[in-house]
Amino acid sequence: MSNRYLAFFLAWLLMPVFHTFGQSRGDLVSSQLIQSLSTAAVQSTLSANGFPPFIFPAEYPVDIYKVVYRTPAATGDSLTLASGLVLVPGDSCNLPEMIYNHGTLFYTMTLSDLMGDWFVGLSFATEGYLTIMPDYLGQGETPLAHAHPFVHSETEASAVVDMIRASRVLADDTLGLVRNGQSFMFGYSQGGHVSMAALRSMQEEFPNEFHMDFTVAGSGPYDVSGITRDSLLFGTPSLNSSFFLTYVMMGYQYVYGNIWDQDPSEAFVAPYDSLVPLAYDRNAPFIGPLPLDPTVMLQPDFLADVIADSTHPVNVALADNDLYDWAPQTPVRLIYCEADEEIPYQNATFTRDTMLTLGASDIIAESQGANNNHFDCAGPSIIYAKLRFAGLKATCNALSNEDPLANSLEVYPNPFADKLKINLATIPYSTSGTLNLMDLDGRLIRQEKLESHNSTVSWDLAELPSGIYLVQLLTNNGSYRQTVLKM
Repeated sequence: MSNRYLAFFLAWLLMPVFHTFGQSRGDLVSSQLIQSLSTAAVQSTLSANGFPPFIFPAEYPVDIYKVVYRTPAATGDSLTLASGLVLVPGDSCNLPEMIYNHGTLFYTMTLSDLMGDWFVGLSFATEGYLTIMPDYLGQGETPLAHAHPFVHSETEASAVVDMIRASRVLADDTLGLVRNGQSFMFGYSQGGHVSMAALRSMQEEFPNEFHMDFTVAGSGPYDVSGITRDSLLFGTPSLNSSFFLTYVMMGYQYVYGNIWDQDPSEAFVAPYDSLVPLAYDRNAPFIGPLPLDPTVMLQPDFLADVIADSTHPVNVALADNDLYDWAPQTPVRLIYCEADEEIPYQNATFTRDTMLTLGASDIIAESQGANNNHFDCAGPSIIYAKLRFAGLKATCNALSNEDPLANSLEVYPNPFADKLKINLATIPYSTSGTLNLMDLDGRLIRQEKLESHNSTVSWDLAELPSGIYLVQLLTNNGSYRQTVLKM
C-alpha cells in the first residue's frame, strides 16, 4: 500500500475517534446570530403579540442567537444534539440569567426558529436579562429520528441544564459578557413541569454548579400519575386532552419501549392506531383531527388495565415523571388559576403541601385568577414572574452573594387597581423609615415617613396612571424594594 493510501486509510479509521473525543454534556457545538432587534423593533414585536407597552416597555435592543449543544439522548448513554435561543440585551450592565421554558409546541413549530412563544423570553431580555430558552430534546436541531419525550422529567432537566452550560460558553468566552451571578427561571404549562424538573436536577445533581435565585412555575402537571392522569381519564375533556394523552404515550413509548409490545393497535383503536403515530412523526407530522374525549381512542381492555393496575407500564412511566415529592431549597412560586381546563390547579396546591411536609424552605402556591382558563392564566403568570424578578434583580454593576429575598419588600395585590398594601411586619427596623413610590425613571411619586414600626401601610392609588412603579423602603437597617404594576 502506498504511503498516500496508507495515510488516507489511517485518517478514515481514526476519524470517529477524533470526532467523538472530548465531547461532553453542555458542549457548545455552534452559535449563530439570527436577528438583531432595535428597541423599537422589540417594542413592535411585543405589541404585535399582545404585550402592552405600559406593562412590557422595551428598554434595550436585543441580539438573538441560535445555539446547538450536546446533551444526553432519551435512550441509552449517548450524546445527541439539542438547540435553543440565547437573547442578549444591549446593556453594558453585569447581566443576570433568566431561563424561560416554553409551553407545549407541535412538531411543526420550533422555538429557535422564532416560532411558538419565543417572544415571552424577549420581554425579559429587553429588561436586561441574558435570556436562555431551550427547544427541548426531540425538537429543533435534535436529529429527526429522535422523538420529543413529552413530560419526561429526566430529559427536560438535562436539556435545560446543558443549554445553560452552552449559553454560558457563548456569553463568557465568545461574546465577552459579564454575568452578575443571579439566575431566575420561569416556565408555563409544559414549561412549568420543565422548570421544576430542571430545578430538582440542579439541586440534587449539580449543587456546586447551579443556584437558582428564584423560580416561578405556572400551571404545570407536577402530579403526572395522579391528578393529571385522572383529569385526562375521568375529567371533563378539554380542547387539547387527546393531544396531551397521545403525545405522552408516544413519547413514553420512545423512552421506555413498553407502553405496547409490538404495535400501537394494542393501545389505540382504529383509525387512531394509524393516525396517532403519523401525528408524531417528526419527518412529516400530520396533525389530524382527534376526538374531544381522549379515552375513545384507547382499546377498552387497555384502558381498563391502566385504570385498575398500578403496575401497568403507563402508570409506572407516569409515576417516574412526577415532580411533587422532593423539597426545593430555593424560593419557588407555583402559579395557577382555578378555572384551568387543561392542567388542574390542584397540581400546584398539592405539590406545595407535599413539598412543605418534606422540608421545602420557601414555596408558595398563588392563584392568578379564579375565573381564568389555561390560556388566560398565562398572561398574569408572565407578569407575576416579571415583577418578582425585577424586585430581586441586582442593581447595575452590583455583584452580590446575598440572599436575593433579603431586600425584597412584600406588596399586594400585585398587579393592583386601586389600593396597594405594603407589609412591614417582618422588616427589621426600629422606629423610623421612609416609604417611596417612584416611576421607572426614578421620579418620586409619593413619600410617607414612618415614625413607628407599622405592620402594614395602605395607599389609595386609584388616580395613579397605569404602569410599572418601584416601592422602596429606606430604614436604618438598609433598603427594601419591590416592583409593582398598576392596571
